[in-house]
Amino acid sequence: MNIEILPTAQAARNYDFQGKTAVVIDVFRATSVITTALNAGASAVIPVATVDEAFSRADSLGRSEVLLCGERNADPIPGFDMGNSPQLYLPERVARKTIILTTTNGTLAIDAARSADKVLVASMLNYRHVAALLVTDAVADVVIVCSGTDGVPALEDSLCAAMLCATLQRVSSPNIVSDYATSVSLLAQLDGFPYRLFPLSRHYQTLVDKGYKDDVLFCANPDADFNLVPHLSPDGRLRP
Repeated sequence: MNIEILPTAQAARNYDFQGKTAVVIDVFRATSVITTALNAGASAVIPVATVDEAFSRADSLGRSEVLLCGERNADPIPGFDMGNSPQLYLPERVARKTIILTTTNGTLAIDAARSADKVLVASMLNYRHVAALLVTDAVADVVIVCSGTDGVPALEDSLCAAMLCATLQRVSSPNIVSDYATSVSLLAQLDGFPYRLFPLSRHYQTLVDKGYKDDVLFCANPDADFNLVPHLSPDGRLRP
């Protein structure tokens, strides 16, 4: 298995995904929301890049059949049903609903990776099961896409990518194909990994300052174990 790691959604725009499996990570908070929503019984999550596209998709599918969800600059979007706080995605709210999701970084990363043979979604909540699936499917080429924050690499996404690499290294012998990917994978060797490192993230502090401390604690929990792997279907919907 060959593993490449890309630092941002913007870097993924120019990457050739042909013949590869993409694993998209946006710990704070898009991929955590996607995993939580599907675990809570949502029928699908449709990731879209813009607010206008979200409203358009909702109109075409029928407003009563969907939930408009997401954020811009970490805050809820006016006119949407829900923001980007994963703990709000409870079964009584999202079960059997189609969620249309747009976020500042995560849904951009998913969109950038659409040309991959397969697109999976990973977070601290489900990385173990993503690793297991990659091994079971004998995937040859994996590209981990860290969403980043506004075009800048985000520590929390790198930490999750390192957790995924470390898990794969325990059960196989992956080939880390670039210096950047190597530097990310080496995070797993640092003292206090990953518990003490998450609070060093700039986006962690931004969300705490905005009142979303519960969100970051939920999303940064390496002991969570959501037994599902969201994948992007040909129809553009994420399903377990």
